[in-house]
Amino acid sequence: AQAMSVCEADSGEHLLQHAALAHATKSPQDDSTSSDHSSLSDLSDAEKEDPHKNRLPDAEGRYYDDGLWYGKTLAEIRDATEHEKSMGNDLSKSGDWHAAARCWKNAMKGAEKLEDADLEIRLRLNLALGYTKQQKTNKALEHCDAIFKEKLKCSTTPHLRSKAHYRRAEAFQVAGEIEKAMASIRAALEVQSDNMDARRKWTQLKQVTDEQRQRERSLFVGKFKTEPTVEASAASEQSLAEQSTAEGMIATDALTDRTAAVRLSNLLTSTEANAASLNAEFGCRANCWEPLSSQASDGDVPTAVIDGK
Repeated sequence: AQAMSVCEADSGEHLLQHAALAHATKSPQDDSTSSDHSSLSDLSDAEKEDPHKNRLPDAEGRYYDDGLWYGKTLAEIRDATEHEKSMGNDLSKSGDWHAAARCWKNAMKGAEKLEDADLEIRLRLNLALGYTKQQKTNKALEHCDAIFKEKLKCSTTPHLRSKAHYRRAEAFQVAGEIEKAMASIRAALEVQSDNMDARRKWTQLKQVTDEQRQRERSLFVGKFKTEPTVEASAASEQSLAEQSTAEGMIATDALTDRTAAVRLSNLLTSTEANAASLNAEFGCRANCWEPLSSQASDGDVPTAVIDGK
């Protein structure tokens, strides 16, 4: 019995020594692994079931939550992101905006994974340009609006903020909203007054608005000329009638001898007027009326004696 108690004591002491040795030789990697497992509670059920969908890296620091960087470390993800961005830039130079936008979208996902705000802003500006070139102005404006949201606003430099206003103006111009485009250019110049691209765009938009106003003015002027209103037509006819009456009065005054007319009127209305006094003179002298002769024969009619040639 004494021997058995000695053996049990030796065994217990051996187990304590083994536990202490295991704790002393525990590696830092085991600590990180345990911390990774402790944060699994923040993941969704699908991520818990499939370790490759985990947003966190594995023991070797590799990520498996997206096909773009499947099995890659952060350094490899950055290289892949820069590669996609460069491919998009090359495709845009050749005019293939659809393929360029696809590459920039892949690169933007990498920038979000890396939490690189500056790179994400630049890629969104490229996407705004690409969608504008494809006449997809709504998508272009969405990327411009994202730059001014709280997530990226703090990381946006004045140069990039001015460029975002410029990209927004380009999208508005393609959409035919010239006034909004000019407002965006004005905002870009307020942020960066020496932005030469914005200055040239302002001159271009100002010319477009001036031409549009000139077309509208000519359109309304032509409409008024071809379709006069009823009031304008009546006024015009009244004016023409008054003008004709005035011209007639002037012509009458020019052809009428007022003095002779008054004298004739007095003679006709006078009770003492006789036939001789009613003789009128015009052209060559002529006696139109004279007293009747007492020797006039029956059947004879008075004759007018005309003096002169």
